[in-house]
Amino acid sequence: MAKKLEKRAPDIRFKGFTDDWEQRKLKELAVINPKAELPDKFEYVDLEAVVGTQLIHTQKVTKESAPSRAQRLAKYGDIFYQTVRPYQKNNLLFTISNTQINYVFSTGYAQLRARIDKMFLFSVLQKQNFVDKVLNKSTGTSYPAINSKDLGNIKEKFPNATSEQHKIGKSIKIVDNLIVLQQKKLEQIKLLKKAMLQQIFPDKDGKLQVRFTGFTDAWEQRKLGEVFEEYSEKNHPELPALTIIQGGGTILRDKSDRHLQYKSSSLSTYKLVNPNDFIVHLRSFEGGLEKATNRGIISPAYHTFHGKNIDSQFYYAYFRSNEFIHHALVPHVYGIRDGRSIDINGMKSINIPWANFLEQQAIGDFIERFDQLIALHQRKLNHLQLLKKFLLQKMFI
Repeated sequence: MAKKLEKRAPDIRFKGFTDDWEQRKLKELAVINPKAELPDKFEYVDLEAVVGTQLIHTQKVTKESAPSRAQRLAKYGDIFYQTVRPYQKNNLLFTISNTQINYVFSTGYAQLRARIDKMFLFSVLQKQNFVDKVLNKSTGTSYPAINSKDLGNIKEKFPNATSEQHKIGKSIKIVDNLIVLQQKKLEQIKLLKKAMLQQIFPDKDGKLQVRFTGFTDAWEQRKLGEVFEEYSEKNHPELPALTIIQGGGTILRDKSDRHLQYKSSSLSTYKLVNPNDFIVHLRSFEGGLEKATNRGIISPAYHTFHGKNIDSQFYYAYFRSNEFIHHALVPHVYGIRDGRSIDINGMKSINIPWANFLEQQAIGDFIERFDQLIALHQRKLNHLQLLKKFLLQKMFI
């Protein structure tokens, strides 16, 4: 078998660059864990403070109050690579140039002071191929980790021309900035929806803060078991088996990535659900209630409910609200941690809001438009993330 030729250039290059890329160890491309004298006062950055590539918060401490692992003094342009569970890609390119503030990072990071273009190097560290190399050299399973020495010996290819490094790094940075902007937009819309739902549904005292124009009838409190009827219809093995997705309705089990095993002979015992039916799992995940988004059959471990003259979008929003999950449902949940279960009869006794159908429908339509807007911005974010993944595959070796 012919030996596969070693790749010497990426698939996509900027015009004017034709030289082969060279292979070097990471420790040749950057100084790893440079020594520095810690100041008396500084802001400490722990592992939980970096999500993705964004710094979320810091903690002001002194030498005396700082954790023993606070040993990395940041300098503008330094890269901090998470050495514990590196697959999370919680890495940071330190770009704060204010010399009046000193930042110290946890030793859970390796600190890299780049000898080449810093954004290019930072992009290399984000590549899945690089993460795979790190994981191959990591120890541990639940919490794989790599030491700085092994990290420094990992080999990567790079262009000698600083101008090519800079162009590539700048391109990835532009996409990164777009991703951050889109994430912020998405989060703002989600927060706005949450705030609106708190105004639309009654508060703990039963008061409504906001009403749609034209609706003046008083809302009622009715038992959940009066508004919704539990039913159990079986013997539909011809219908597709469904998987319940927390916060995402139902999907065909064959298209789920959970790879759940089940016997075809048992499908006759599965329960029928129709779109907009409510599904209750006795395990208390986010209230345990989900809404069917297609017709099919589900495991007999679930309870199924439907109602007449109700808007399912209206009640789905309520069942996922803080008021329902953390107040109304709490007395009917027993057990601890992952073993928590819902008392189904107790849940049926909960008082839930009831408005006339037209007002339910108006609120449900309003919520659905919000959800469509959220879905639109989520798709935009997904596209940008796919674009970054594509560029990391094609602009690097």
